[in-house]
Order: sequence, then C-alpha cells, then structure tokens
Amino acid sequence: MGQEHVAQTGEIIFSLIELRYGSDAAFERAANLPPKTVNNWRRGRSSSYMKMLPELAALFDVSVRDLLHTEEGKNDSPRLTAEEQELLALFRAAGTLSDRERAALTETIRNTIDLYLASRGGQSK
Repeated sequence: MGQEHVAQTGEIIFSLIELRYGSDAAFERAANLPPKTVNNWRRGRSSSYMKMLPELAALFDVSVRDLLHTEEGKNDSPRLTAEEQELLALFRAAGTLSDRERAALTETIRNTIDLYLASRGGQSK
C-alpha cells in the first residue's frame, strides 16, 4: 500500500473524527488512545491507524472498506463526499429515535431536498 493511499485513509479518518467526536481529545478518550495520538497521525509522525482499521470502523459505525481509499472503478460503491459523510453521520446519530420518528425524519429530509430542487428547476428522484 503506497504512502498516498495511507494519507488518503488518514484524511477519511480525520474527517470522521471531526464529524463524530468534535475533537481529537474526545475521540482519543472514546478509543482509549494515549493523548496526542491523533496529533501524531495528523502530522505524519505515525500511521498506526492503519493497524487499527477494524476498531476504527466500529467506532465510526462504518466498514473498513469505507475507511480505505479506492480508486473509482475498483470499488463497487462510490466513495462518499464530505457532505454525504456529514449527512450520513447526522442520520446515524438519530438512531435512538423510534422507527416512526426516523421515518418522519427521512420523509422530512426527502421533501426538503425535493422542494429545494424544484425551486431551482431541478429534478427530484
């Protein structure tokens, strides 16, 4: 695995840390990591996260495959954009809602997007 691939995986992890935990310190506590571990990752001093992919995937509620960067066409599912990851994280955070509330939330999101697209002359699905 090349250094560029490792760096891209790191960027995905850093994005998820920010989305899910808000700070490196909060993530380190949740993951039982020593302080400054993520700082060392960010500065390129360590890429130990590559040995922890299954544990990290569980903490972020994603698959290991989601954490690994793959070139387009080599993966049967496209890589999510930062905005898509953020929306998915927000939706997953609503996991404590009842099925009825979750369905209402889904419908609200769908209607909001449809209305926005219609106002701009776009097509909805």
